[in-house]
Amino acid sequence: AGVFADIEALSHFAQMMLSDGVLHGETILKKETMELFKTSYTEGFNESRTMGGWYFGDLSTSAGTRVSKHSLYHTGFTGTSIYIDFERKCGIVLLTNAIHPKRESPIAAIRKVFHEQLLDYIDRA
Repeated sequence: AGVFADIEALSHFAQMMLSDGVLHGETILKKETMELFKTSYTEGFNESRTMGGWYFGDLSTSAGTRVSKHSLYHTGFTGTSIYIDFERKCGIVLLTNAIHPKRESPIAAIRKVFHEQLLDYIDRA
């Protein structure tokens, strides 16, 4: 169902991905593995996906229209999302419980605005 973790774990994960698989001086993922994450395996289909079901530079997702061509994006069942941008060298984590008290939720639209506004701010900074 996607992303289930706390903000500390997800921020460490994003830092590791942005550092080519290295976190705090320790290699977690080999460079060859990182290259697998930076390759779309669904060219010619409706979505651009990479290893592990991550969206890869896909403008059609709830991450909005400002995503870079070299970015990863994944969502979770409860409305969470994580965006890792290799061009901007940034990660964005959104943690929610959008299914409480009911499953019907405007979270996709909220995610889009959230990511677009943060990426706009980052681009202007």
